[in-house]
Amino acid sequence: MKRLIALIVIIFLLFLFGCSSDKSSSESDSKSNGTNIVENIDELYDRAISLVESGEITNEIDIKREGRKGLSLSSALEGTWLINENTVLIFDDLYLKQGESKFRYEVNEEKGDVQHIFVYGLEGVLIEDRKLFEAFILYDETRSNIQLKKVFSQLFGSDLMFQYNAVLIDEDNYVLGNFDSDFFIENQFD
Repeated sequence: MKRLIALIVIIFLLFLFGCSSDKSSSESDSKSNGTNIVENIDELYDRAISLVESGEITNEIDIKREGRKGLSLSSALEGTWLINENTVLIFDDLYLKQGESKFRYEVNEEKGDVQHIFVYGLEGVLIEDRKLFEAFILYDETRSNIQLKKVFSQLFGSDLMFQYNAVLIDEDNYVLGNFDSDFFIENQFD
């Protein structure tokens, strides 16, 4: 977990401070810039490790997780949910975005820690304002980890189902959820 947090901090710091190189410089300058970049990365990594070890970031994440515990399911859903390194779901109060696709969603029912939503198409002759799928979302007690099941109803035959685990990334780019959580050990939808 500490390594994941350190890696996230490194990426954030690289993004924040950047590493630049002058393309018009000579080959020796290029090697020098390459060395500087490596030194910058090493320095950022050491700094990130010290922040993690000192507990500054970990404490802030713990405080944010604790603050989410009392949220309603609708409020907890809003934000950026990381499924894997290439896929995020972004929920606001009306829309779901996944990659280049944007959908409208409606909360159908909330019961305990489970939320049931319907997802509708926005554009396109065949999908505009049509229900595309429904989703069941199960939250952990911190409202920072979810298990999501998408159900696509088929005209003939059985429904098509996809299940995902997702963790929340907050507005400060902290990963509040944890894929190593016991919450993900069992599939809660079986």
